Amino acid sequence: MSNEYLVKKLGHYPFGQTINEALNWSDIEHAVKENATFASITLPALLHTGRQIDNKSNITHIGAVEMRFLKIAKFMYEYITEDRICTTREVEGHLDDAILDFRVFASLCDVSYEHYGQGEREILDQLVAVFCIRYKIDEYLSDQARFSDETQVGYEQLCAASLGNNAYFSVEEIAVACGMKLESVRNAIRRKELNLEEFSNLGRKETRGRKPKKQIIEFGIKVTEAFPWMAKRPGFMWPTAYFEFDENLPISGRQADSFIEKMDLLEPIYADPGKNVRTWKGKGSDKIFMINSGGKRKCIVTLPCEPNEALLELELKFRDRSNDPTSHFYARGFPEGRPSTLFQAEIPNLYTLSVFINYFTN
Repeated sequence: MSNEYLVKKLGHYPFGQTINEALNWSDIEHAVKENATFASITLPALLHTGRQIDNKSNITHIGAVEMRFLKIAKFMYEYITEDRICTTREVEGHLDDAILDFRVFASLCDVSYEHYGQGEREILDQLVAVFCIRYKIDEYLSDQARFSDETQVGYEQLCAASLGNNAYFSVEEIAVACGMKLESVRNAIRRKELNLEEFSNLGRKETRGRKPKKQIIEFGIKVTEAFPWMAKRPGFMWPTAYFEFDENLPISGRQADSFIEKMDLLEPIYADPGKNVRTWKGKGSDKIFMINSGGKRKCIVTLPCEPNEALLELELKFRDRSNDPTSHFYARGFPEGRPSTLFQAEIPNLYTLSVFINYFTN
């Protein structure tokens, strides 16, 4: 599968919107149910061999068809809209078979629409295309030394989701992943923030022994260059995956808060209604800290006490904020109201955050 497939499937995609804005689960669910009805009526006739069709067969049972493809669609939707590392355990059966079956199922929408004027023509195709973009990121990460869990999606090579040469991103892929307009990505290329290169699809991985039938020349940006750039865009959907790439890359408060939630080593005790800050507490411990969970650039942690020797060993630059006039967060975010002592520090990267969290869990 080359990037030409993506371009075709994303022909009517609303570039400039985040994936959550562009793809709504209720619309996908409706499209699957509508298409299941069409498939259950059409496929038995298509596959009729002259023998009487078994009315008890799953292929003629609309409910069974709905159930199977709703499960696959739900997994794909959560995979592209949730910032977490997914595993193959979340899919019944072989993941490659499930994705291939869903691609075939989605293609029936085109037939239904063209011949009968029924069905959601584009949304299932778009779901498949965006799934392939997220999978391409995880497939690339699976080649990295730190990404070694064989149950993580991406470790397994999927014939049904391999998008050509997985060492390059197309302009369309970057735009979808970052919630950007195509022109905005092209402008970044013009400004030399990204370098567009020519490449051949013959550089793709072999999948189940299959190779491209012919050489296709395409243009894209190397993943090693594009991925760090993408992860800094405010609309980028998968910062947790980004940190599998390099734990020393800069981290924002939003990304750090997401990672803390994923680690499941701390428990939240306060969340600001505006999602600006969140207070975390070590499980089985009385140690707490506040983080700017809405921060898009820097990760700032606030302590209700003066840092001790163990924290000072992290070589963070703690600043005394005890007289900080913006106190409404602090008054609500700590169990006993605004502490008399407040110290803040910037967490530069995921590695430092991990060491910082260890202090609160020990």
